[in-house]
Amino acid sequence: MRNIGLEQRPRLTARIERWPFKKPFRITGYEWTESEVLVVEARVGEACGRGEALGVYYHNDEPESGRRQIEALAERLEGGANVDELV
Repeated sequence: MRNIGLEQRPRLTARIERWPFKKPFRITGYEWTESEVLVVEARVGEACGRGEALGVYYHNDEPESGRRQIEALAERLEGGANVDELV
């Protein structure tokens, strides 16, 4: 395991955004006018990566549960865990 300085540890942030649709989206009797989107940013020094994810409605998979999981990982990363220790 390699020790890295605090300035080189990844910083994760996660938030939920609402993205409106131009037109309603309809499928299998449901209609949406917007989506809740989980937005995650990972920063190391000046570098930043960003990703977005949506849940799967028919599996009761919601962005909020993903946000909680990311925040738990963020605490471990900021505490010094490396990527290999997270899997």
